[in-house]
Amino acid sequence: MPEQANKRKDIKKYRRRKKIRKVISFIIVTFLCIYIPTVIILATSSKPDLDMIKNGEIKDYIKAEGVVLKEEQVYYSQFKGVFAKGAMEGEKVPAGYTIATIVNEDYMDLFNQLESLKKEILIRKQSGEINSGIFTRDLKDIEDDIKKSVSEITKDIYLNKINDISIYLEQISQYQEFRNKIISGLSSDDIYIGDLEKQLKQLENSFIEQIYEVKTIKPGFVTYNIDGLEEQYNYSDVLTYSIVQFKELLDKKIEQTNGNNMLDTSTPFVKMVYGNSYYIGFILKSNDIDRLKEIDNIYLDIKNPTMSIKVKNIVYGSSDDQNTCVFFEVDSKLNELSSIRKITADIILSEHHGLKVQLSALKNYKIYPYNNVQIGLVNSNWVNFVDVDIVVSDETYAIIENKDQKIGLYDYYVLKPNKVTEGQIVK
Repeated sequence: MPEQANKRKDIKKYRRRKKIRKVISFIIVTFLCIYIPTVIILATSSKPDLDMIKNGEIKDYIKAEGVVLKEEQVYYSQFKGVFAKGAMEGEKVPAGYTIATIVNEDYMDLFNQLESLKKEILIRKQSGEINSGIFTRDLKDIEDDIKKSVSEITKDIYLNKINDISIYLEQISQYQEFRNKIISGLSSDDIYIGDLEKQLKQLENSFIEQIYEVKTIKPGFVTYNIDGLEEQYNYSDVLTYSIVQFKELLDKKIEQTNGNNMLDTSTPFVKMVYGNSYYIGFILKSNDIDRLKEIDNIYLDIKNPTMSIKVKNIVYGSSDDQNTCVFFEVDSKLNELSSIRKITADIILSEHHGLKVQLSALKNYKIYPYNNVQIGLVNSNWVNFVDVDIVVSDETYAIIENKDQKIGLYDYYVLKPNKVTEGQIVK
């Protein structure tokens, strides 16, 4: 009996070991079936450089340096003295506006007294306008209260309440007294302002010949930046310049002649810039001129100060075998360019927005449109080549579109399409 029991135990152990071995063998085989193909795929797949499709723009433009040509009028000092500005730089002012005041240096103390009086009169007038508005409302309220009290008196007489009438009469007396104080106060303030204005007039008359006010003849833009080149940058003259003359104008160094508020006799110190339109001139190459003539809407992107201006009209000047003088008429931003002589600008011929990718990432782009252009999109780690159209391109980038809408914003694409194949796995 003991021997049979031992045999049964050995058989059970053997069957248990055999079952465990089968389970382990199954796990190992399953692991190898999954792991080995994965290793093979990873070993044979590549890791190309990728980028993301984003929105962007590509401009067709001509970079050039130009000169700003406008109508200018310079004002000169009448005597040695100090001048005060009457407007902001580049401000547009009407005709008859005081843009500067010159004071003889020997009369500066009197001039300072004059300016102090003007400020005090202005402050008091502004304060008086405020108080007048407040007190006017108070007077109206008082008149309403008096009318109400009279109405109450009439009612009490009708109701035979003679004892209450004295209360309303006392209120009316108080209202009248307060009203008279307000009216008296307003009148006295007006009298004081009148005295100040008389003092101001007497002070002005005492040295009126020692002050020179510069008033505008017609509306325009004010600038206090004087460089002495106003006559040389006249549009009607520059339009007739040869290429050589225009280049000399472009190369001319610009220096401001006025550095402070102290003036000598006949010193230029302020000027007006007139007109709604003005010109910006460039020297452009002949092949660029041909491109210009094909475009209807042209913009100037100016670098300093930064601005964009639409071109109203184009005038062509002198030319030689290689270059032509071109003048763009514009009618905005004159306030910002009133003191500017030279600019650097991009002459924008066209501007396109859309899905922007690197040009080198497009397969067959060098022979487009004679062959289909493709981009290698990465979908679920697989490379999929899709046909695209090139809307516009420059030396580095292209704006693309896909009629089947298989490409979209933020899709990944392969940067070196010639190094991958359709369906290739990308890590």
